[in-house]
Amino acid sequence: MILDKRILNFLVIVVLTTITFSWTFFIFHLSFDITLVVSVIILRMIASSLILKDYSLSWSKATQKTFLIKSFVYIVPFLLYAPYYHGEFRFALLASELLLYIFTINFLMYFYYYLINRNKVVKTKQVVIYGAGKAGIKLEEEFVNSEYKIKYFCDDDKIVQGRSIDSIRIISPSELENKLTNKKYELLVIAMPSVPKKRITEIYEELHEYFHEVQILPSLEDILRDKDFSTQLKDISVEDLLARHPKDLDTNIIESFIKNKVVLITGAGGSIGSEISRQCKKFGAKQLILLDHSEFNLYQITDELKNDNKDINIVSVMQTVRNIDYLDSTFSRYKPQIVIHAAAYKHVPLVEDNILEGISNNIMGTKNCIDVAIKYNVEKFE
Repeated sequence: MILDKRILNFLVIVVLTTITFSWTFFIFHLSFDITLVVSVIILRMIASSLILKDYSLSWSKATQKTFLIKSFVYIVPFLLYAPYYHGEFRFALLASELLLYIFTINFLMYFYYYLINRNKVVKTKQVVIYGAGKAGIKLEEEFVNSEYKIKYFCDDDKIVQGRSIDSIRIISPSELENKLTNKKYELLVIAMPSVPKKRITEIYEELHEYFHEVQILPSLEDILRDKDFSTQLKDISVEDLLARHPKDLDTNIIESFIKNKVVLITGAGGSIGSEISRQCKKFGAKQLILLDHSEFNLYQITDELKNDNKDINIVSVMQTVRNIDYLDSTFSRYKPQIVIHAAAYKHVPLVEDNILEGISNNIMGTKNCIDVAIKYNVEKFE
């Protein structure tokens, strides 16, 4: 049988108020006064029923706001019974009981929340998070229910070194290297989306040999705020290490080039094409024509861009650049002003083992795109 939340709430008030008053009377060397206790219990029940739906608050889903609500709800009746009983009981006694009650009920609520929501996943892998800022802390929260156990935080800021986050130490880069001498961990996460690429490269060169895998968050301007950071982690790539510093790029020129234009991107679902698609969306393209022969890759980039901005005009074309007739129909229908050609096989050893496919896609596919772009007077072909 499941008891109504209101009944359970009233039971907690009765039992806890009785206990806190018993302890307070004992501390003040006074006899237990049933009249006072019953009066306070009734007022607390009324307050819990009428103020902010306190009686219905879920302990298993408690937040910081829940604790504040609990405190406020029980302060209100105190403001009523404290003046009434002031001549009969010392104010210090009534205030002490209130503080003990608020502390106890919030502690019990947090303890219950911890028991219900504690991690039940067996930790089989160890991860080090480089960056103890907001991004690192958010990742720490998200890793709670994963197979990864956070061994250390590492940070360049000397002010935070030596401190801890949820009992996890924040150590310096030099101390981390010393600890990794005889140990290789599964994962290093570089959670520093706002640092220059140069620093990312330095961290990678110093530490990658001590980890089986190195992952990184997107840059601050590309990170999706409404999604879990852990789902946005990606393997560090050559592009991450060699990318030009933002100061080398004139964003005003890029925006004037892209804004309010119809842009067609071939290979839009690939590693390079998908990033080009994100940047074209960012710089205000009027319409994005995403062309890719991979259903899965095309779906992923389309879904990502539409979720990030539901108003953007995106057309998904599942098509290969090797078929010039299909390309012709696409160009005829959408009249792109800019074509960015990224549909090419880029992994050299793989292409060397599949020479005919490489020629067909990289050479003939590129020729098809150029021919169709010329036919339909495309303003710019990249």
